[in-house]
Amino acid sequence: MTGVDWPEVLVGFLLGLVPLISRQLYILIKYTRAPGRRKYLGVWWTYHRSTTGSGKIIERRVSVRYSLIFDRLTLREENAQEVGGNAVPLVYSGHISSRQGMVRYVETAHEASHERNVWFLFDPFLDPIERTVGIYLSLDLRGLPSAGALMLSRERVPSEEMDSMLDSHVLRVAELLPAINH
Repeated sequence: MTGVDWPEVLVGFLLGLVPLISRQLYILIKYTRAPGRRKYLGVWWTYHRSTTGSGKIIERRVSVRYSLIFDRLTLREENAQEVGGNAVPLVYSGHISSRQGMVRYVETAHEASHERNVWFLFDPFLDPIERTVGIYLSLDLRGLPSAGALMLSRERVPSEEMDSMLDSHVLRVAELLPAINH
């Protein structure tokens, strides 16, 4: 390794990092000036009806944070632990899209299986938001599509209040199959 000019090599390497560092700083500054995205940061609670026959309301805790590396809002969704319940904790991770009209798309995937969920959130103009509604699309246990109402709330909502807020209908394709002679 004789004849290597190490100061020149080091300066060349550091100059090569300048565009990368500049890009990350630009993304950070752009993000801090976009209040429409910051309003989703923090802990949220989601509520929707189960796609099974019982139609019970499922509550999940969602943590939303900003990823500087990917320049998007990422989330981690976990089933709320029921008191005395022995439910298996399900963990989903995903991201929130940028605003497209009045809608934001939320895509989540289960970490240990092929299960994927998509939400369509109606992004209100009001800031800060306490509750926003949306629609979820999912697959039921037989692999058939189902859809229903979904609510995102900053604070936990009592089950009595939630039952009246969420529509009691869940659209399941399985129930429509006999009607279309399939």
